[in-house]
Amino acid sequence: MTATVHHNNPSAPDTVSIINSNTFRELYQRYQPGLFFQAYALLQNQQEAEDIVTDSFMKLWNARAQFNSAGAAVNWMRIATRNACLDLLKHRKIVQHSLNEIAGQADKEWYHEDLLGELLQEIHTAVEQLPEKSREVFRLRYIDGLKNEEIAGQLGIRHQSVRNHLATALKTLRLKLLDKDHLLPILLLMLKLRD
Repeated sequence: MTATVHHNNPSAPDTVSIINSNTFRELYQRYQPGLFFQAYALLQNQQEAEDIVTDSFMKLWNARAQFNSAGAAVNWMRIATRNACLDLLKHRKIVQHSLNEIAGQADKEWYHEDLLGELLQEIHTAVEQLPEKSREVFRLRYIDGLKNEEIAGQLGIRHQSVRNHLATALKTLRLKLLDKDHLLPILLLMLKLRD
């Protein structure tokens, strides 16, 4: 490993890479443990540290013609290993940030769904407490989506009776839902979350 050869000098007739298979094997046996510990100290993950060091040695082999001394190759390996570890840590941070954003968004959506579920339960309970005819008219109009004329025809009542039942139902629901102190903030929050 102490031999030196001219580096990338086309006028030098005997330009030969200092790193041949024997030198490479020797470099691996001598420096792999130290590079592994360097990588492990940064990553705290054995498999990732091993992968990075192996990758660094593969890059060294592929770039072996660029080195005119074993010392230059070792320095390059240390820097390459450190940079690969820092890149991986940066990637981890980006992934963690993305996961945190996704989790935060999911939490907001689940919270929104919980609020909506609570609101729908309150509305359902209030609708169930309506007088029978008003409840039936309300469901046909707002759940089934029928028009007032269709409701009148289906129930055999006058159009004005449908309007009166709907007015009674809506007034009753409004009073019952506004009586619930916690529903107004939920409604306001839901409107804000939709933005």
